[in-house]
Amino acid sequence: MESRGRITAERRNVLEGAVRHLVDVQGIEVIPRSAYEQFEEAARRRVPRDPNDWAPVALAMALDAGILTGDNDFLGCGCPTWTVETLQVELGES
Repeated sequence: MESRGRITAERRNVLEGAVRHLVDVQGIEVIPRSAYEQFEEAARRRVPRDPNDWAPVALAMALDAGILTGDNDFLGCGCPTWTVETLQVELGES
């Protein structure tokens, strides 16, 4: 049985396999936490409704990038936010 915050060995293998697929096949780059963890405190302040959402904000701050999300908790975090729909329009793919 899996409890919150714990991952069984089987589930860990599935997650690791999925990450490998994203990296190898889809060309997704995995950014280590050490690249953005210095922004954690500021990022947590920027998402007060859900401070557990700090990591995407910290990463966006570190990379000077936007956040693709449908979660309104990111609105007003100080980083550009995009929905799939607005990004498609911006890229002329609507």
